[in-house]
Amino acid sequence: MPQERQRLLKFATHLSACTPEATAYGRCVSEKAEKITHNACQKEFQTLLQCFKKQAKRYKTANKILTHFRYNHGYEPPLRVLVDGTFCKAALENKINLREQIPKYLGCEVEIFTTSCIVQELESLGKKLFGALNICKQFKAVHCPHKPAKTAIECQLQLARRSKRPDRPKYIIATQQQSVLEKLRDLGHVPALFIKFNAILFDTRGKLNDASEDKNADEMSRLQEMKKSILGIGESRPRKRKGPKGPNPLSCKKKKVDKPTATPADKQDCGNGEAEKKKRRRKKKSTAGANASVVQSTEAVE
Repeated sequence: MPQERQRLLKFATHLSACTPEATAYGRCVSEKAEKITHNACQKEFQTLLQCFKKQAKRYKTANKILTHFRYNHGYEPPLRVLVDGTFCKAALENKINLREQIPKYLGCEVEIFTTSCIVQELESLGKKLFGALNICKQFKAVHCPHKPAKTAIECQLQLARRSKRPDRPKYIIATQQQSVLEKLRDLGHVPALFIKFNAILFDTRGKLNDASEDKNADEMSRLQEMKKSILGIGESRPRKRKGPKGPNPLSCKKKKVDKPTATPADKQDCGNGEAEKKKRRRKKKSTAGANASVVQSTEAVE
């Protein structure tokens, strides 16, 4: 896909999440279309801009977290998302379509699952979670080896631990329960989703680094040291960053230096100096006087 088309799609995605702000800005512009000024709808525009920046930051964070889990823990599309009753209840209250919003937020193909333990727990709770139960039944129930059925928390945590094995499917846990989120943060290898501020978000407070990643970093440093010792490649010197260039001196006018104004004392000193110089001057003798002295000297000799 061309880059321009990707940029347009991202712009449309971010703008679609700011529908109320965009509507308010459009209404303001249409009302003041005949006599619009420079800062006519500045308040509405700033609100729309802040919402747009927030959405861009949200998608950027999701892309960063998914890239980490893809290269370090083997999470490849189609991603498998495991939802529970609390997550479905929050989606119902915030009017979020999970089949539409989860793939849009993750930016790839997604498969949404639940478990038989979660469904049985919702059925036992009665009419209070009837809407969440209907949403959960829309998704496929993944196999869990719990007979008799366990609680939703225990079922989710066991599937999260099994996701650490390389031969097991990888799950993204979607829940609103803080106890599950805290235990997933301690595990550090399973991503988690929750709903807040009327939007789906990644839990960014979990551990992104674990012992396997530290081991890989140590191996890479050893390989670099061996490469330097065998090939004799020295450390590359950091390039000096060029600072901002100044203006061309040939194209600039020279600054006019104002001559200092002379004080009265300086003027007096200058006057005394000129008088002394005048005293030292000697007048030249006239040529007539010199000729007369020469004639007198010749007569005296005769």
